[in-house]
Amino acid sequence: MKLHSFALLSTLLGSALASTNSSEGLLKADGVSLGEWQEAYRKASRFVSQLSTAQKILLITGNDVNTTDGTFTALQFLDGSMGLQDYFYASAFSQSSALAMTWDSEAMYDQARAVATEFYLKGIQVVNGPTTQPMGRTVWGGRLVETFGPDPYLNGLVTGLTTKAYVDTGVIAGAKHYILNEQETNRTSGGGGGGPGGAGGAPGGMGGSNSSSSSMPPSKRASGGSDSSSNSAPYSSNADDKTLHETYL
Repeated sequence: MKLHSFALLSTLLGSALASTNSSEGLLKADGVSLGEWQEAYRKASRFVSQLSTAQKILLITGNDVNTTDGTFTALQFLDGSMGLQDYFYASAFSQSSALAMTWDSEAMYDQARAVATEFYLKGIQVVNGPTTQPMGRTVWGGRLVETFGPDPYLNGLVTGLTTKAYVDTGVIAGAKHYILNEQETNRTSGGGGGGPGGAGGAPGGMGGSNSSSSSMPPSKRASGGSDSSSNSAPYSSNADDKTLHETYL
């Protein structure tokens, strides 16, 4: 039995190494169908094919790249889902938590589209938002207004609508803060959040055995006092209301 298991493991490892060393990319004309993104992929492939290794490193580390055939300007990121942060001559939109209380899907979409339009017109390609974690289990959370309340299904619904509005407008949704964003007091290593508790290490009130989050599925929060690695399992950012509803409930 052990020999069979070892042989199977060796086969799997060999297969994994072979796929890792493959020079054939996943995205290609005869591979995955890219639909309406096919032309964009073709242009990107042509641009990247001219780049030197040094230029490719510049590109993937967030810098501008200039070639004889064009220029790639680095993406600009900025908060947030209630308008441009620390920016002059920008609109201030409704707080996310207040917007969610309306349960008005049209209002949610319209605000997200208006926010994205300002980002687009300012030349900022990525909105750091929406903040999708269900929050509200504790009044100590200083970021409650950024999210759409404590209901997981409602958060999934608004996240889907907001993401669609951003994409429809021509900007990228940088959805964020799936777990452990409730903590505000002493949330930084310097303890700059104020309030009682020691600085450094894990945020105050979040020991290794109680790092459960209200945004995590019950199956992920049922590990008792053990330090289960599944407590920090990542979730896809390609989330709509159906995805998050099934994940959380």
